[in-house]
Amino acid sequence: MASDDQVGDTGLASIDIAPFSTNLQYTSVDALPASTANFTVGLVDGLANGRGYVRITDGCGLRSYVLVEIDVDAPLCSGAIGNTKRYVSADLPQALPDNNSGGVVSSILVPDVDLVDDVNITFNITHPSASDIDMTLTSPLNIVLFTDRGSTGNDFIDTTLDDEAAEEIPSSSSAAPFTGSFQPEGGPALFALDGVSASGTYSLQVVDDANNNTGTFES
Repeated sequence: MASDDQVGDTGLASIDIAPFSTNLQYTSVDALPASTANFTVGLVDGLANGRGYVRITDGCGLRSYVLVEIDVDAPLCSGAIGNTKRYVSADLPQALPDNNSGGVVSSILVPDVDLVDDVNITFNITHPSASDIDMTLTSPLNIVLFTDRGSTGNDFIDTTLDDEAAEEIPSSSSAAPFTGSFQPEGGPALFALDGVSASGTYSLQVVDDANNNTGTFES
């Protein structure tokens, strides 16, 4: 059940399966808009596991996410407990060309053959106009992480993109330099990498898409 019954609010506008979810579908959902709605999530293929986020949007455009996991196959508990591993770029800093759609790309080679449990990205970008910046993970999947956030705010300092964070990167300049953890724009997206082999090249493309200001992809 989802609800949004604050005084003066317009209630729930939509309940949907977020992008990159696997094998999930709605089996029922109440009519919207409404202040309260019931919904049921099930499997598309009843013989396979399902995992992903349910995205709930209210009439003001504010969103929240609930992770749903439905396991048909019992989990296999074997082997060693994994450790969190941190990989750091070796090809930065790089100057960001002004108003250039190609931007710059930083790549990290991950040699481990373990399966991914969770991916977070921490980065530093110095730039006098944060809204000029777009960031995309181009490998091993193409995932747009954010575009034009932060208005006239300056810089991204120790900014972490994390599906489990409480909110997306704000659009307000007063939130700059965005130190802390935020969901990718549009909500959780990095979980599309969960469950696959970690081995491969991970590439981030950073673009300055407006004139007059320049900056640096620091780390």
